[in-house]
Amino acid sequence: MFVDVNLLPEKVKRDYSLLAVAGIALAGLLLVFGGFTLWESGLEQDQAEVQEALEEEQVQAAALEEDIEEAEEDDTARYEEAVAGVEGRTLPVAEMLDELVSLLPESGYFLQFEFDYELEEVFLSVQFDDIEASASYQHELSEADFIEEAHLHSLDTVDPLQEAEATGGARLPRYHVFYRLDWNHDELQALGEEESE
Repeated sequence: MFVDVNLLPEKVKRDYSLLAVAGIALAGLLLVFGGFTLWESGLEQDQAEVQEALEEEQVQAAALEEDIEEAEEDDTARYEEAVAGVEGRTLPVAEMLDELVSLLPESGYFLQFEFDYELEEVFLSVQFDDIEASASYQHELSEADFIEEAHLHSLDTVDPLQEAEATGGARLPRYHVFYRLDWNHDELQALGEEESE
């Protein structure tokens, strides 16, 4: 039988616990560092996306502001065109009415006045005490500069008996005369300019 004799000194057992703790700590630090690196790169990516979205929004806002300015300019131009159009179509109807009233004989007065811009016509309903006054008024209308033609549209006689009974007064003949007047746009504008001076 052989005896196993070991003449070497006994190996000192090393304590690996410190090395294991250091390795675990290093692995933990590497994990924490890797986590922070990933988190930071995620934040940078999010920040880049937010910055890109912000730049996009700024471009859209600038485009929207430009559209608003163009729309405001268009609205202003359209408003100015509309005002110019209305000013061109404005007629001195009050002056026309004053002139028509001044042409009336003493025994006449208006019952109705209707002005039609599109047809360039005026419809008058006038009441007179005698028929001669209606003919005289038509002649005066025909002579007016701003009237191209004066048409006697219709003539109605008011029944004096009914009117006398209703008012309890004396019998007065009444004539309702309906005129259609074709007016001259330029002459009417000139009439308005004369009155304004």
